[in-house]
Amino acid sequence: MKYYLRVTSIFVAILLFFSGCAYSGGVASKEFGPAMLRLSSAVQGVAERPEDYGFTPGGTGEECIHLAVEDDPGLLTPFEGYILKAKCESLQAVVLLCDSQGRNVLMEDAGCTAQLDSRAEGILRACSFSLETTQVCK
Repeated sequence: MKYYLRVTSIFVAILLFFSGCAYSGGVASKEFGPAMLRLSSAVQGVAERPEDYGFTPGGTGEECIHLAVEDDPGLLTPFEGYILKAKCESLQAVVLLCDSQGRNVLMEDAGCTAQLDSRAEGILRACSFSLETTQVCK
């Protein structure tokens, strides 16, 4: 009986793993990385030159994203069905990508750098910012 339970539990674990129920964190960087860099760069443009875009100090991240993609709405296409947030302050921007429920961060990027700043793959945390532009943007 113990042997049967052990074999069954191993079989179920293997089945769950190969069925996609296991977390596959590397997919987010490959799938969204280049698109995230393009979007965060556009949002950084709004943060650096708010007067050119009509972005008022203290404006929301949603407004900042909207202004950033006004000329190229296709920048948002890869992120349909996901939650995007932005923080635009002190001439710097950070963009956050979360799963559709807002339960897990997939990646976070400061627009001031050329590389993707934070891949939250394998780390489960609520959809909130962790990057500080004062430390990342020097």
